[in-house]
Amino acid sequence: MALLTQIGLLILLSSFHLVFTLRTNAFFSLDDFAVLNYLQSQTNLQMITQFLSQGDIWGFKKILGYLNFSFLFNFFGTNPIAFIINNYLLHTANIVLVFFISKFLTKDSLKSFFVSVIANSLYLAYFSNLHEYLVVFFILSSSFLYLHSRFKLSLTVFILALLTKEIAFTLPFFLLSLDLYLKQPSKLKPFWAILIPFFLYQFLVGQTRFGLSPDHVYATSFSLSLIVRNLQFYLPLWLAGLSLIFASPLLFVSLLSLLPSLLLINRQETYYLYLPLTYFSVFLATRLPKFKFKTSPIYLAIFFLLGGRSILPLVARQNFPNWQKVSIFNVVDKVEKNIDKEQVDLKDIHLERDAKLMLESNTLGLFVDPVISSNHQFVYNSDTQIISVISAQAGIYPN
Repeated sequence: MALLTQIGLLILLSSFHLVFTLRTNAFFSLDDFAVLNYLQSQTNLQMITQFLSQGDIWGFKKILGYLNFSFLFNFFGTNPIAFIINNYLLHTANIVLVFFISKFLTKDSLKSFFVSVIANSLYLAYFSNLHEYLVVFFILSSSFLYLHSRFKLSLTVFILALLTKEIAFTLPFFLLSLDLYLKQPSKLKPFWAILIPFFLYQFLVGQTRFGLSPDHVYATSFSLSLIVRNLQFYLPLWLAGLSLIFASPLLFVSLLSLLPSLLLINRQETYYLYLPLTYFSVFLATRLPKFKFKTSPIYLAIFFLLGGRSILPLVARQNFPNWQKVSIFNVVDKVEKNIDKEQVDLKDIHLERDAKLMLESNTLGLFVDPVISSNHQFVYNSDTQIISVISAQAGIYPN
């Protein structure tokens, strides 16, 4: 199979994710509203200063993903298409980078295509998952540059990865495992030199993740029972067994990138698998035999063990309603139709989770008609389910 054909097929497979996301009406959800609320009142400079010195909305010290989100918000407002395309382009770039890194290691384009299809199997439609997409893009870009002896540029991209998400600390371990696989001398001293002060910065400056109350969404624990419980959620038993049988530095890095999520008491999210699956795909490329008729059962076994049909993108042949989005715009529609009233009662509307989050985060004004929102503010009382509409003519806006 020609190289351009393989790349074209990978882009096509990724495009099925894009079509599915569009046809299922992906929209702002969950943490997106907290980020929108922050961005509507703070400048990028204020955000950079606060997030890097004290931590973001949830206490994590990272910034580049938020700047990506802010760029989209400032130029496109709350148009979901911009966020959908942004994440699709990053994901597509990531699976193409998996292909080229695997091909560099194995000199086998067919094997590299196969593992790239596996890397493509996990697609994240949640807009705030741009943090995952972006950090993996920087990790893979840095790895690609490192393999091609562009060490200074690779180091620069590594710093960008660290500023995107803390899990980028795994990159030097990944590069070391690549050096070991290729049996070449390591050039990683500058990477380790950056990683040590990075850890000190994370643990000593501003907020830390330790000492949180047990009911906090990001509370952590080193309890063995917790780690086992989370392992059962993230890893099927056969894959855990495979890890013991085919233990290698590359597989170790894949498990290492999963470690932080294993320590979370109250949070199990599939998007934490995005980076581990990326590393695992490269590991798989180094372990699979060359594809031949005699070895095809091995490929089939891996395909079905990892999910079979679920590895391939879902196909949406028609549009499907997103009931979270429908609920949001039921609220927006009622407010716009009753904008001349001082209060809008929402008791007759079923409020889904995201509609409640929009109202409670004070971001309703970002979704109503701009002409209306420029002349009004909205204050929601969750107890009474009533929105107070305050006109600019009244001359008084609540803080």
